[in-house]
Amino acid sequence: MKKINLKIAPTAFKNPTVKIDGEIIPFKKQKTGGYSAEYSTEKDSVELTVNKVHEMNGKLWFLWSALFFILGCFGIFDPHYDSRCQAVEFRLKLDLNNVTDLTLHFANFTEGGRAIDCVRNCNAEEVTNYYYTDRKAKKRLKIFRIIKPFVWLAIVALAIFGVVKLIIG
Repeated sequence: MKKINLKIAPTAFKNPTVKIDGEIIPFKKQKTGGYSAEYSTEKDSVELTVNKVHEMNGKLWFLWSALFFILGCFGIFDPHYDSRCQAVEFRLKLDLNNVTDLTLHFANFTEGGRAIDCVRNCNAEEVTNYYYTDRKAKKRLKIFRIIKPFVWLAIVALAIFGVVKLIIG
């Protein structure tokens, strides 16, 4: 049984998804601000992937954003969506030792630039490693921000209509 000790150094990059051979790895937050996880496998080599999917890229993105708009008191407590729409694509093929230590350090965002610096004690082949701006999420976020004021106006119009209807009877 081979063991991988995986750590993510403290980073401002939110909610990356880390997978080993397609299996999502659950992380525990450390007191230092970073994250750590342990993974065991029988294989001699594994593929590690790190990516980030923006909230606006889901299949039912419009329904989810509308639901949170309503639950958030019509946008007052609406969740803050990342307006920069930054995403990361990282794939690494690891040849494992009995105990493999792996630490991921996220670099500052530059379009097409190197995303993650990896400190490890085993042989590895880096397949992909870059940052990019998620254009699809950016477009959907723009649509959401355009629609939001019109919904507010419709709510205000309905409220005024309701009050007038009550007064007039």
